[in-house]
Amino acid sequence: MSDLAHVRGGAWGDWRPTGRRVQGHARQLLRVLAAAVTLMGLLALLVGGIMGQQRTSQWHAASIGATAPSLTPVGRSPAPAELTPSDPAALAALPRQCADGVGASASLVYYGSPALGAYPVWVTGFDGDAAPPAVHFGLQFYRAYTPAGWAWRILLVVPPGYAQAITVRGSRQSDGASLTLETDPPAGAAAALSLDPRQPHWRIEGWSEWPAWVFLPTAGCYYLEAHWPGGAWRLSFAAGV
Repeated sequence: MSDLAHVRGGAWGDWRPTGRRVQGHARQLLRVLAAAVTLMGLLALLVGGIMGQQRTSQWHAASIGATAPSLTPVGRSPAPAELTPSDPAALAALPRQCADGVGASASLVYYGSPALGAYPVWVTGFDGDAAPPAVHFGLQFYRAYTPAGWAWRILLVVPPGYAQAITVRGSRQSDGASLTLETDPPAGAAAALSLDPRQPHWRIEGWSEWPAWVFLPTAGCYYLEAHWPGGAWRLSFAAGV
């Protein structure tokens, strides 16, 4: 019997492979199907990984007068352990008026949030666009109360191309007492943060970033200051329930 039997049936006919060639074609078809299934699995893993990476992005950025990054990893530092405030001043209302700051403004929109400061360093973490800028105690899970005060989560950002050292510190307006600050990963409490744009916590598309905690002991008015060679700004803000 021939390897290929031509059976006439209908207008177009019917071609049916027979004998060993049937087995060869079947094996070839199985190999093609197996390769296709493997390729589809690899594509699914790749797409799933990309989508997962996008879902874990925490901040989206767009700047005014500068090119801001499009992706930033989620911070990994856990929130400080939460306590119950015993000092009534820690649960006082948000002040309605504070002293003016110097040189800081909302000149950058960083991942949809106003970033306050001025070139070359800005800070995010304030609630809304209140005047003065506000930090409300206890609204978010990362605003826990600790022995050092309410833990306020901030992000400090420096644009591409700037490489000089920057110092950031905070103080209470009523008595000038220094605030406790701490960067990720926890490096111990400090009265000032030293930022080296050449070695940031993260560098995303040229932008240098430092997530940090600022501890606010009571409700009241505070300053956050940044100093660098040849310049500085002082940001005034209110904190309370």
